[in-house]
Amino acid sequence: MGLELAPVWTRCEIFLPSQIPSDRLNLLVAAASRTPAGVSMPKRFDFLDLSLPRQALVRLLQATNYGEIRQLQVRESEPVLSPAPIVLIDLHLDTDQESRPEMAVADFALGHEVCRLLDRLDEVENGEIESIEIRAGIPRRLVFQSSRLSGEGQR
Repeated sequence: MGLELAPVWTRCEIFLPSQIPSDRLNLLVAAASRTPAGVSMPKRFDFLDLSLPRQALVRLLQATNYGEIRQLQVRESEPVLSPAPIVLIDLHLDTDQESRPEMAVADFALGHEVCRLLDRLDEVENGEIESIEIRAGIPRRLVFQSSRLSGEGQR
C-alpha cells in the first residue's frame, strides 16, 4: 500500500559551455544573472572599498576574534576608535583559537555580517553602539539605541 513517486529527474545531461551555441549561452547567462522582481541583491564590498575608520573597525573585529567591543562611538556614521572602545577578549583555554586568515591579506570580500554592521553605523549616524559580540572575528550581535523607536507605541 506504499505510495510510489516517480523520480523528478529521469534524464540528466551535462553540457560544457563549449557545447552550447553562443547565442543560447548568452541567454542562459543573462537569465541566471537576473534578479527576481522585488528582490535586491546586496552590493559586494571589499575591504579596500571602506573608509579608513571602517577598515580599522574590521581589523579590530578580526584581532579580537572572540569577545566583545563595548561603547563604540559613532560620528557621522563612522566608528570612532579614539578614545578606544572597551575590548573584551573571550579566550577558550581548552582550544586553539586561530586568527582570521584575512588578517594576512590586504584586500578581501566582506561577509554579510560585516556589511550589516556597517549598515547599522549608517543608521546610528551619531551615537553609540553599546556592544558588538564577535565570534571567529565576525560580528554576530549588536546592542544599540535606535531613535526610530523612540516615541513609537506611545499614545
